[in-house]
Amino acid sequence: MAPGEYEVVLEPAAVAMLLDYLSYAGFGAKQMIDGESFFSKRIGQRVAQPSVTVADDVTHPLSVGIGFDFEGVPRKRVAVIERGTAVEPVTDYRTARRLGRQPSGHYSGSNEWGPYASNILMEPGDATSEQLVAGVDDGLLVTRFHYVNVLDRPTALLTGMTRDGLWRIRQGEVAEPVHNLRFTQSVLDALDSECRVGRDLHAFAAEFGGFGSTVAPSLHVGRWAFTSATSH
Repeated sequence: MAPGEYEVVLEPAAVAMLLDYLSYAGFGAKQMIDGESFFSKRIGQRVAQPSVTVADDVTHPLSVGIGFDFEGVPRKRVAVIERGTAVEPVTDYRTARRLGRQPSGHYSGSNEWGPYASNILMEPGDATSEQLVAGVDDGLLVTRFHYVNVLDRPTALLTGMTRDGLWRIRQGEVAEPVHNLRFTQSVLDALDSECRVGRDLHAFAAEFGGFGSTVAPSLHVGRWAFTSATSH
């Protein structure tokens, strides 16, 4: 298929990768204070569809991680994006004091990096995987992404490639395989074009560090920008 903008259904592994990079790019209070996060200018504003809630929650049954941070503070559930609105970043003692808040228990162990959300959860919706695919007349089914990099932190603009299966969706059914494509896409713009969230959650090892996990559903996204074909 030619590069372009397509409707996509992202399987849970692909969604988990995007959430990990979104957390890396902007869920911490230090990034907000330093002007490097979408929170710096968009806190309290809509950044996604109302069906999207993303939290850091080590207490979720599918989460894997320790219940306190490297300052010994119990980890609180923090709704980072709630019903599409950017609510608040995660904090440690230092950033919480600067913001006039109580620490949420997310110190990463690095003063340079500050707090980090390491148990990301996207709340499930009501659709089965089959219903998500059935809602697409002409688009793509993405199994997972790899070689992902951040191009711009404040807009959560990423680039990367598809992997382990890219499929054409025709009239609501999975059809033929498609050669892998490179994407260049803002995660927030994608979540703001989201059409429906899947109901089944899957847990994955965190992309960064060894003390967390990411819990994600499948996702039907209304607009996803593929910018070139890959060599393999």
